[in-house]
Amino acid sequence: MSRHMNNQLYCNIWKYSDSGRADWLNEFAWQKIPVEPLKFGVEGVVTAMYCAMTDELKIADDRSDEVFFGSVIHELYHAYQRHTTGLVKYLLMKTFRRKTLEAPAKQAELDATEWLGNQRIKQWKEKHNS
Repeated sequence: MSRHMNNQLYCNIWKYSDSGRADWLNEFAWQKIPVEPLKFGVEGVVTAMYCAMTDELKIADDRSDEVFFGSVIHELYHAYQRHTTGLVKYLLMKTFRRKTLEAPAKQAELDATEWLGNQRIKQWKEKHNS
């Protein structure tokens, strides 16, 4: 990804893609999608956004929580959908069949949020039980 994605987020996406829970991340070159800062990202509103027309991911700066990670994965799932269906079909589905696109993206978001939370709990336990 680009210089705008923090290293921890980038590493977490790689680990998540190797976890067996997000094989779809290995089916397209998510690392090549340009990342730009998301202006005016407000907690609880928008922390990540994928633009299908420009094939860019925009993310809020300095976020590292599980909910933020889930949001980024949600948007990367939309990138995956666009890359596997093609731009025209993706845009048509976004216009006429939005639920078809949103349901699996939301599921990917929830799974990623849970996965990162579990990773952090595991790290905390390892740190405090040794």
